[in-house]
Parts: sequence; C-alpha cells; structure tokens
Amino acid sequence: MARIGLVDLDTSHAVVWLPILRELGAEVTAVFDHAELFPPGYADHFARKHEIPHSPARIEDLVPLVDGVLSLSANWNVHLDHALPFLEAGISVYVDKPIVGNVRDLDRFLTLARCGARLTGGSALRIAPEVVAFLDRPESDRGEILQVDVYMGVDEFSYGIHGIELLGAFFPTGAFEVSSLGAVRNIRSYRILYGDGRAAFVHVALGSRRPFSAVALTAKGTFPISVDPQGLYRALLARVVPFLAGEGEPHADPDELAESIRIALAMREARRTGGAVALADLRADDPGFDGQAFINEYRRGKLRSIRAYLSERDGEKEEGEAEETREAQTEAAEETA
Repeated sequence: MARIGLVDLDTSHAVVWLPILRELGAEVTAVFDHAELFPPGYADHFARKHEIPHSPARIEDLVPLVDGVLSLSANWNVHLDHALPFLEAGISVYVDKPIVGNVRDLDRFLTLARCGARLTGGSALRIAPEVVAFLDRPESDRGEILQVDVYMGVDEFSYGIHGIELLGAFFPTGAFEVSSLGAVRNIRSYRILYGDGRAAFVHVALGSRRPFSAVALTAKGTFPISVDPQGLYRALLARVVPFLAGEGEPHADPDELAESIRIALAMREARRTGGAVALADLRADDPGFDGQAFINEYRRGKLRSIRAYLSERDGEKEEGEAEETREAQTEAAEETA
C-alpha cells in the first residue's frame, strides 16, 4: 500500500481527493501545510478531522513517513522548493496545476526531471476519459487530426491551464508560435501553430466558468468532444498513485507538461504585444504569472473555509465542519465545471 503525504492544503483537492486516494488503496499517512492560506495549526486540524496519523511541524519530517507526495499549494511560485526535500530523498512528487509560472522555474522543473527526479504534475484534463477514448480510436477510423479548437472559461492560466493541457492530449509537443486573435466581447482567442503544419485555437470565456470541450477537425470529419467532470479526479489519481508508489511512470512526459506552460506564457506575451510570439523566444527573465499574487486573491475567495476552520477550532465544531465541507464541494464542482 502506497504511503501518501499531502503538502499544502490550500485547495479543495486536499479534501476531495482524500477519499479517492483511499478507494484506490493508498494510505494518506502525513500532512504538512506552510500556512500561506490557512492559519498555523490547520494541518493538525486537518489530520485529526480526516484520521491522518501524522502532521509534523517540519516538512523534512514527512520524508520517512511517505512513499510519495501530492504538492497542492495554490501558489505555484513555491511548488519546486516545496518538492525538493522529497525529490532529494528519492521520493516521487506530483505537483498540482499549474506546475510553475515562468521560464526560469520551468527550466528548473525540466532539469530535475531529466536528472532522474521522480517529478510530475499538471491537470486531469490531459487524460480526460472522453479524449483518451477518441485518441484510442484507430487513425483509419477517425482520420489524422489536422486542427483542434479548445473552449474554456475564467482565465488563461490559473484555471485555463486545464484547457491548454486538454489541447496537449491531442498535440503533446511541437508548438512553435502563438498569436493573439483579439477578443469579441468576453471571448479571447489564440492560434497555436505546430511544426508539422497543424494548428490549434484556444477560446477563453473570461470570468465565466463553463465545461471544457474541444472540437477535433480530422481528415475524415469533425468531432466535438465534451469532458464530463464526473470521474476526472479518479482517472487522474488512478494514474498518479502507482507513480507515487514508485511502481509506475508519470502520466505525461516532462516535455509535454512543459510545452503547456510555454504555450500559456506565449499567450500572455502575445496578448501583451498584440502579435505572434515564438515559444523559442520566451525569456528567462520574464516574470510570467505571479503565484504569490494569485494566492493573495485566492485567499479572499476562501474566506468561508478559513472562517469555518476558525469556528471549529474555537469550539463551534458541527457548524464549522459543515461549512468547510460545503466550501470544498462547491470549489471542486466549479473547478471541473
């Protein structure tokens, strides 16, 4: 049985993934939280509430307690630093999406992975069952994929990385240029060109949560694909748990995960300049997407969960538990909507 540790409890994933991990036969043995979102002491509270045996005071103290780690911070700036104690001990780490937010950290991620660190991460959309089923069809049946359009909501990174990784399921690597096509009302669109002559288009409904979907144009027809959020997390964790146990390979190649981040960074630059941006021209000194700014904003949206924890800590247990559970379920539903 794999011994899994949870590092940083910022998002709904900590609560929602826990029963799935146990159903898959993993044992969640330890938790640690850097208190960027919740106040100090939240890891102890979380461990008691969910019957997790250990909540050490130092992250290094998790190392002998786990075979693998899920790193769940909402601040992607700290993902790699928080993973290092485990990677240096030969322990597998899955980093929640987005893995990193700038070229400098992306180079660190690839260096670690290429030097043998057992490191992966990203979005469940990359292995959405509907997309896997379509891609598993013989090319003689569905035809060669020539173009893909992806539709998503909210933004181009903190949430939109899901859609970019959905695109990565169809075209894992080979992108060389991103262009901004401007906006119509609240819909912002981008074109991605690939070295083999194929193209993709990403359409973002800003500020609006909506189901992820794609349309694959092939040599034999046009195939709309809608992703059902039910079962997405289980499909991902069924692939991740063996990796964390040291028994399997990552669900995606590091270069594939890195390309999705580069596309997002190129989209950002193309939007800023209004032109085309070559992925090869992305600069290491570009600040990229700021994970600290994101978690500061994210904290405002999590006030209900924080209040629920504080009320439970201060003795209003029943009401606090119910509120915290509702908040996690709502966030999880919105995340995959």
